[in-house]
Amino acid sequence: MHRAVFVATTLTLAACGGVTGAYGASPSDDAASGEGPSGNASPPVQPDQPADSNTLRVDAFVSLVPSLGASVDTTDVLVVVYVREAATGAPVTDATVTGGPAGHAVALAFDQPSTYSTTPHYGALLTGYAPSWELSVERGADHLRGVVFVGPSYPAIGFRAGTSTVTITWAPAVEANVSTSVCAWGSAIGPPGEGQLIHQGWCADGHDEGVAVLSPANLVQSSTPVPLPVPGALYYVQLVEGLGNLPIGSQGGTATFALVVDSDATVTPRRCGFR
Repeated sequence: MHRAVFVATTLTLAACGGVTGAYGASPSDDAASGEGPSGNASPPVQPDQPADSNTLRVDAFVSLVPSLGASVDTTDVLVVVYVREAATGAPVTDATVTGGPAGHAVALAFDQPSTYSTTPHYGALLTGYAPSWELSVERGADHLRGVVFVGPSYPAIGFRAGTSTVTITWAPAVEANVSTSVCAWGSAIGPPGEGQLIHQGWCADGHDEGVAVLSPANLVQSSTPVPLPVPGALYYVQLVEGLGNLPIGSQGGTATFALVVDSDATVTPRRCGFR
């Protein structure tokens, strides 16, 4: 579903109990202390009442497709919209569909970009993410115009290494109805590729608390214990934020967001009294 974007972060695991951290210059890592990055907290656009002919069911999916070095303004965003006849459920293939960040809607092409699904759709690969999105569909007298739906804010990720745990932080956080999944993988394995299932790593699910503490007990897809963290090891970290079932129109349509943000961190030991 995504391409990984890895943002370099160097962590120091103190040999006598303390932990220090130094963050890279990536826009996703703007907290130097590891106490919780600021992220993108732009206020969402408030939705207006849409115009609805009550004849179309429209479902929309917005997902991040991050690339190396991307920021909230440069990340790739995949938007896919399915339009169906409300009465029959038949796909609508001759509509005019526009959508995008609120105030910046563009025409969405039929059956573009390609997806794993064979169901007809409208879509585009856009640049830049914003929480508020707008959508309009027209097909003769059938229409759903002026829909605005609001997703999660783009998060910035922090990473702290302890003696037997790693703490992953992100912000903004504690947003309503947002689910989160946080995973870390060793460099020898790396994160799952596009279309792959979760493999051996440390994972925790939550509800956008803004912090997740991973320990060896969080290991998944392995029956053999693996220590965490290992001094000198490189870890890949992934945060997935999801928000779904946002209503679109009067015929049961919904909007779904999936934000995937990745980073990496190297845990290096130091001797007490030396820097």
